Amino acid sequence: MAVNKLQLKRSAVPGKVPTTSSLDLGELAINTFDGKVFLKKDNGVQSIVEIGSGGGGTGTGFPFTGSAFISGSLIITGSATATQGFTGSLFGTASWAINALSASYFSGSVSNAISSSYALSASFAEGSMNTQDVLIYVKNTTGQQIDKGKVVRISGATGDNALIALADWTDDANSANTLGLTNQDIPDQAFGYVMTEGKLLGIDTSLYTAGQLLFLASSGSMTGSAPLAPLHGVRLGQVLRVQGINGSMYVRIDNGYELDELHDVRITSPTTGQSLVRSGSIWTNGNPISSSYALSSSYAGLSNIQYVTSSIETLSQIEVLDYSTEVAVTFVDGRLKLIFGTPATHSITSFSFNSTFNTDRFNRVLDDYTASAVWSNNGYTLISASIFTGSVLLAQTGTGTTLNYTTITSGSFVYNLQVTASNPADGTILVRSASLTGALSKTNPGNPTVTPTATVQLGATSNQIEQGATGSITFTTASGASNGWTFNFLTSSIASPLNVTGSLTGSVSIIIAATASYSSSGVNGSDNSPALTASVFGTSTFTKIRSLRSGAIVSASLTQANIEHIGAWDTTIGGSVGVIQKGTTTATGQSVTINWTGDKYHYIVYNGSLSFLTNITSAGFGVLSLFTSSSVGDYKVYRTNLLQAGGAGNSITYVLT
Repeated sequence: MAVNKLQLKRSAVPGKVPTTSSLDLGELAINTFDGKVFLKKDNGVQSIVEIGSGGGGTGTGFPFTGSAFISGSLIITGSATATQGFTGSLFGTASWAINALSASYFSGSVSNAISSSYALSASFAEGSMNTQDVLIYVKNTTGQQIDKGKVVRISGATGDNALIALADWTDDANSANTLGLTNQDIPDQAFGYVMTEGKLLGIDTSLYTAGQLLFLASSGSMTGSAPLAPLHGVRLGQVLRVQGINGSMYVRIDNGYELDELHDVRITSPTTGQSLVRSGSIWTNGNPISSSYALSSSYAGLSNIQYVTSSIETLSQIEVLDYSTEVAVTFVDGRLKLIFGTPATHSITSFSFNSTFNTDRFNRVLDDYTASAVWSNNGYTLISASIFTGSVLLAQTGTGTTLNYTTITSGSFVYNLQVTASNPADGTILVRSASLTGALSKTNPGNPTVTPTATVQLGATSNQIEQGATGSITFTTASGASNGWTFNFLTSSIASPLNVTGSLTGSVSIIIAATASYSSSGVNGSDNSPALTASVFGTSTFTKIRSLRSGAIVSASLTQANIEHIGAWDTTIGGSVGVIQKGTTTATGQSVTINWTGDKYHYIVYNGSLSFLTNITSAGFGVLSLFTSSSVGDYKVYRTNLLQAGGAGNSITYVLT
């Protein structure tokens, strides 16, 4: 080996680096100001290298093989490549843990490359295992839980962590600071993660299509339609997988811009009617157009004008003399507009179902219908018309006067219409709204029917049976109209035939009732949640009555059993006493005729709930004093005081008052 002499050269000039010509091989140079040592090397090409900077020259890195044990701190400003992974304890900030562990650092997955005490949080693991996702550690202090997949904005900070609140498209204050989408449910006063860029998994994307752009809507929700001004357009990303529970989207927040946020636009105290004017290297807002405004003859499109005389003249100037507050003048984008009077505001003409919303169905039965909105812009300028259900935007337009939303749904729904327009005179914005309710109201099944046939003494006209009559009632029952319900079974309160007994049977009426049982349609009533059951009733009622009767017998007294022995009383069915005027349940104003043979007492009998008579006349003469009155059970009874001679046969008519 040749013996080399160690020589040192030095300089106190800041930043001074020796050249290859100023050093021999093996010779060192030191910069005493910078504290750096340099040497000359020759590997085929001569160069100056700084000792301690990596040894291999600029950009060569620090090659190392084998194992390294570091008990202190290791600072890596570039990339770190590990083909076998890190096997010790690795600690870092949230940004390192989530962002720095990319595939370029590890040959395998994150979970396999780190085998010791370094662990990813559950929130990182559940949102995505893609190491390129960008997650921000935040805190929720809104007073209520913010669910996974909600769009949030920065509302403040605690320490190094952002505070979040729901973003909203209504104004700049609630949209310009949109941070991202929550990667998990974050309860109130709890910490969690918000994804600002990456693949968000496990959300509902069933309303959208793959690749569809998503935008911020109201109260942290999303919409698949780009909002129209004055609503703020914040792009959130694009749909990947379309699925109700396990949908996914690629998140990339673009908060959009206001006009005055462009780098070459400066807006100062804007007012209605101002124009944007180029001033040097920037655009600025100009003063409002004065009451006298002139256009040069060179203005394109207005250089010539045809007058009513059909002559062609050169237009050199337009002058507006505005002496009234009822005239407004604007000049926007080269368009001169004169507004006389106050423009009529826009109005909603109708918001209805132009195809039938079927209310008569169970809540799981699908229905195809259209919600249709019609409005008039009148003198206002339409900005947008939107149909919502809750906070979900369903349809939107910025032109015309109609908007339709056609859908197939189950259950009840409420739709809201918002029509936003501006005053062309001063730019003020007015929102009109209306609601449309489609509520289910299922028709009940029809009542069952009871069809009776009564065979009793004196008959059963008008379903009236004389108290004491005997016989029977036969009947049939049938279920009513199902009206979409499933019929289960039919029962009746009594069996057919029903025997009708004689006197003193008690009940004032006889009721035959049928009950039909139904359930909602579908298997085990599954067309409704929960399944429904319904019972409906049908009845047929027979009323017992006590009709006016008269006759003659030798007995000086009657019992209720005697009176209600109809077969022995009424001569039309084999009796021997007299006549029962079936269906006549009053006494006053009626007349009775008694036919008899031999000496007998005359009887007049009627309902005991009626008043006593005030008179009985015969042939115009009052004969009430010839009768004795009494109450017998359920009846009032009038009997002549003496036996009436009948001879071979007599007849007499009594008028009752």
